[in-house]
Amino acid sequence: MKLRRITSLTILLAFVAMALTGVVLYLVPEGRVAYWSGWTLWGLSKTQWGQVHLTMGLLMLVAGIVHVWLNWRPIVSYLRTRPRRARLLVSPEAAAALALTLAVAVLTLFEIPPMSWVLAGSEAFKARAATVYGEPPYGHAEQSPLGVFARRVGIDPMLARQTLEQAGWSVPDPGATLAEIAAAHGRTPRDLWRVLEPLAGREADGRRGGLPLEPPAGTGRRTVGEIAGLAGVPVETVLDVLADEGIEAAAGTPLREVAERHGRTAQQLYEAIRQRLSAASAEACAPPGSGTGTLDAALEGGPAAPHHGAGSSPGLCTFPAR
Repeated sequence: MKLRRITSLTILLAFVAMALTGVVLYLVPEGRVAYWSGWTLWGLSKTQWGQVHLTMGLLMLVAGIVHVWLNWRPIVSYLRTRPRRARLLVSPEAAAALALTLAVAVLTLFEIPPMSWVLAGSEAFKARAATVYGEPPYGHAEQSPLGVFARRVGIDPMLARQTLEQAGWSVPDPGATLAEIAAAHGRTPRDLWRVLEPLAGREADGRRGGLPLEPPAGTGRRTVGEIAGLAGVPVETVLDVLADEGIEAAAGTPLREVAERHGRTAQQLYEAIRQRLSAASAEACAPPGSGTGTLDAALEGGPAAPHHGAGSSPGLCTFPAR
């Protein structure tokens, strides 16, 4: 057997494997979606596809180093120009290869077409997968123990466990994560969430509405209008909150884009909106005669308006039956 042939064939096969796994990783859902829904392709999970891509890349790197060592003289001749007097100058071919590589890198980093189209394509595939497979209430929720998960989504932990057991999900270990519970039943964390989702958001005083304490998965991709819909308030209310923060935005602009324009993260902007709406909701939902006003008055700091009881601030104030 000849080492040159083994090396060349190894590089070829590793390249094919890397190309295949690269295409899969280009199309695969975001990690939070893939792990939540138990996504697989040809029996392999997102993690396994990534592992194969990594090891094939390492194999190709090692084989490439051996290839360079075996072909050092021809490679040097490619880099140099033919005239002896110009031996220190690179060849036009080498300069063209370097320029092409740098151009692709720069176009990618600055998100300039056509590389920006490639990146946008991957984002589109991942966004569609999030719609098809569903997203967790927060990032990597499947790694949370049941009690922690229940509290973070506004469900009493004991009620969550009882509900699951009534639905046929045994939970012998209260410290087990959602992924472990789901795996023990041959199901996915998403299936478990479907059982508990109707209970989500029930607080001790029965009030519902406003934004969840934890930013939902994919918050950065959600538009300002979608954030308003999640909170159950008119989009104008959220735009007023942002304006008070010195931020101009449109209803159809993704939160991440708005945040980046003002030197913030989407999570920071989400938290600012959540706190303002929460404070306004507390004032709007106060008992009659407390002197507080409607949501708009609370947000704008204006005079208190008459309180109309439950439902005076749609989506934010719902009192339990007495």
